[in-house]
Amino acid sequence: MKITGFKLSRKVDITLFKYNFTDMLACHDDVKETRKIAFILYIVPEDWSEEDGGNLELFGCDGNLVKPKSVVRKIAPKANTLALFEVSNRSFHAVSEVLSHRPRYSITGWFHVYDDDVLQFPGIIDPMIPLITGYLNPYTTKISTNQNLIATLFTENGYQLKSFLNISSYHLLKEELCSNKIEWTENYVPNSHNYHTCDYNKLGACGVLSDLLRLFSSESFLRLLPGIGHAQTPKIHPHHDPFDREFLKSPKLWLGSLKKLKTGSFCILSDYNFESFGDHFDIFFHLIDNKWNSEFGGSITYHNPSSGLSVFTQFIYQ
Repeated sequence: MKITGFKLSRKVDITLFKYNFTDMLACHDDVKETRKIAFILYIVPEDWSEEDGGNLELFGCDGNLVKPKSVVRKIAPKANTLALFEVSNRSFHAVSEVLSHRPRYSITGWFHVYDDDVLQFPGIIDPMIPLITGYLNPYTTKISTNQNLIATLFTENGYQLKSFLNISSYHLLKEELCSNKIEWTENYVPNSHNYHTCDYNKLGACGVLSDLLRLFSSESFLRLLPGIGHAQTPKIHPHHDPFDREFLKSPKLWLGSLKKLKTGSFCILSDYNFESFGDHFDIFFHLIDNKWNSEFGGSITYHNPSSGLSVFTQFIYQ
């Protein structure tokens, strides 16, 4: 605690590494579960220098996107020297190629913090943490690596996370949606869809809704979700008409919209080429009455693109 500033648990991982001529380790951040402090004890010849390679390379990050940009510091191995650094979403580092024909040995490992002291979603963007901890149910801080949910995603084509928001945030959000602060506009195309939407830029009076839209359209939110967080995150562009053919031609965009559906609303099968985006995920967050059931409609049905037959139906839950 006095050295690191963190309350560490008794859990310690430790591994012996041997790097031979031309061996290297690519850039990574070491983020996994409750790791907090990484350590490296170098076991190399006394005359090992930077020219021998095997240097610890520390990367700077590109703004709030938390992606490695370039090497900002190189640390050459020194015999019987211990190096430590904090593990975080910005702790990107690498081991450069070993240029010496002598082996580079090191004892490497990680000190851990307690489960309750860490937000377990790798790659989180720092500005989003207050929104996550302020609006979401506390259990969401531990779901990104939930193996059962990840398995469900790939065996059953999806999963549902109930009670996603904390209770107070959910009720505040419903109050904003039911108020007269939002100017809803009908979006109707007879052979495609009929629902109401709103201008994202005119939600200044709806603080909770504005914050959540910002969170839901962030890279942090995607990284929070089990099985999705480590997928390649596309550029984000939530303000759009999702049925605009010209817009759909743009590659790798994060499509999102806020919709209000009522009696008579619908959204039918689309023949637009969503496959041009490659592998992608559909994410829905529903705001409905707690007495809602499948008889009220509003379910989401997926169809086989070849046969047109229904594959599965996702019913709506609060």
